Amino acid sequence: MAKKNLKKCESCGISLSKDEIALHYKIFEQEDIKNFLCLKCLSEYLECDVEDLKEAIRIFKEQGCQYFL
Repeated sequence: MAKKNLKKCESCGISLSKDEIALHYKIFEQEDIKNFLCLKCLSEYLECDVEDLKEAIRIFKEQGCQYFL
């Protein structure tokens, strides 16, 4: 059985969802990202609300963004 590549938030250590990981690739537009943040920590870094990030994820999914497939 293949081992899942579980990523954790660089700041708080919580396990990340696939949507949180995809959002990093979409926002930062880099394939070689090594550090990821959960939605809470990312919202603090970007100075926005967690709900704004959730809405962005919803929109990217609706648009068929390759990172969210």
